[in-house]
Amino acid sequence: MTVAADRIKEINPAVTIEPVQNAFTGKNGRELIEQVKVVADALDSIPRRLELAEVCDKCGIPLVHGSVGGWYGQVTTQFPGEYTLQKIYSRYNHERGIEKYLGNLSFVVPMIASIEVAEIVKVLLGEGSTLRGKMLSLNLLDMEFTEIAF
Repeated sequence: MTVAADRIKEINPAVTIEPVQNAFTGKNGRELIEQVKVVADALDSIPRRLELAEVCDKCGIPLVHGSVGGWYGQVTTQFPGEYTLQKIYSRYNHERGIEKYLGNLSFVVPMIASIEVAEIVKVLLGEGSTLRGKMLSLNLLDMEFTEIAF
């Protein structure tokens, strides 16, 4: 964690960084995110993602969600009161999604992360069109990008 913080400071000394080495849970979630303006979901379990969505909603903080499984990924932006993740994962009753079977290909992860970062910047700046109320689904095997409205 400190290596990443040091590297970011090296790239841009104007950035203020406060590394937190604490895993998210439903119990400590509010404490971890109450001072932020937008949250990025990079968790690897569906129950934890749903807990994060709930904590963000209670704190009034937008959440940018991304997930990866094999050649596939998805990104959405959820604002308080929208329950987008609950809609996406309403039929899942397992700890993990399709990545359990497909794994996570190394080149798909940074692509999804980059789209999440773009969403975060748009939310922070209040500019552009976000994935609010819709999900971007990526199929890199067939190079298909689909927007699904909720």
